Amino acid sequence: MGRIITVVSGKGGVGKSTVALNAAAAMAGHHKRKVVLVDLNLTTPHLAAMTGIGAKAKVLEDVVMGKAGLAEALSEHESGLKVLASSISPRKFSMAELGRIGPVLRELKKTHDDVIIDCGPGLGSEALLAMRYGDQLLYVATPTVPSLMDVIRCRKMVTNLGKQELGLVLNMAARGEAQLSAAQAAAMAEVPVLCTIPHDKAVPKSLAAEKATIYYDYYAPSSQEFLRLGAHLSGQPFTPKTRGFIARLASIIQGK
Repeated sequence: MGRIITVVSGKGGVGKSTVALNAAAAMAGHHKRKVVLVDLNLTTPHLAAMTGIGAKAKVLEDVVMGKAGLAEALSEHESGLKVLASSISPRKFSMAELGRIGPVLRELKKTHDDVIIDCGPGLGSEALLAMRYGDQLLYVATPTVPSLMDVIRCRKMVTNLGKQELGLVLNMAARGEAQLSAAQAAAMAEVPVLCTIPHDKAVPKSLAAEKATIYYDYYAPSSQEFLRLGAHLSGQPFTPKTRGFIARLASIIQGK
């Protein structure tokens, strides 16, 4: 029996889906864990576009509505990660349909080491639903006071749910800007900071290429921090790697 990790942010725009994808890909590809990534951002899903899943592929909605079996809707990522995407076509789920998501997640939990849920942004019912399903919660924020205030609000909402809080990922940290340090963020949110992911050009380039950043540019500063996070979640040590001469030359040629 595996575990369900819900990746949470109090608002959109902090890179939650990017963190979820890269952490899951690192766990599957580098630590050989059996991982499935589920898009429960039902209103504004992103994982299908981020991973290049075609419009004709089966998705979560097909499973919930009985139009496809669970195995049919699992797309395989180059890391070995399985992805259960949500449809990019907007639709409103009925209460009965929402109630069928729980059994899907429990079935995935039986057959995988880790079920990673990309939660909807904000603090509404959709996000709370995903947080209720998670055994463990991983918070994502930018190193700014407003973003961390949203994490604090999330934590207050789940106080009585009995969830294990894994910690906080600080994303899109920029040098030379008036942002909080990891120590300041941890003190403010009252959760440990697991890693600080820098703002670098590899992330938007990888999104445009429909690839996980760690598979687009392994040596990018952001990739090394995503790999650190994946190792931590897998219970494995991590040693960062720098780009050697050949890798630097290749990156210049490839425009990375």
